[in-house]
Amino acid sequence: MLFGIAIFYACPAYRSTARVAQPDGSTVTIRLVGDEYLHYNTTLDGYSLVRRDDGAYVYASLNAEGQLEPTALLAHDADARTAEERSYVEKV
Repeated sequence: MLFGIAIFYACPAYRSTARVAQPDGSTVTIRLVGDEYLHYNTTLDGYSLVRRDDGAYVYASLNAEGQLEPTALLAHDADARTAEERSYVEKV
């Protein structure tokens, strides 16, 4: 019973945005969503992002286990997306 009560005390993630530089010199505005138990980044229009080891923020997809994994597509703000990115996010 105590475990169930502890869930109610989860603190929400700091809700702000940050404009970050991508390795190719472009930028993307990201938002942190969640709480101390589960948090992730999204674009301003809500697409999930994953940060790769090289520091790049890329669009995320769900694997068979329901975990977010990186795609090969570098993320950009909606007004700067390539045709390939727009095609991808329309399908998600």
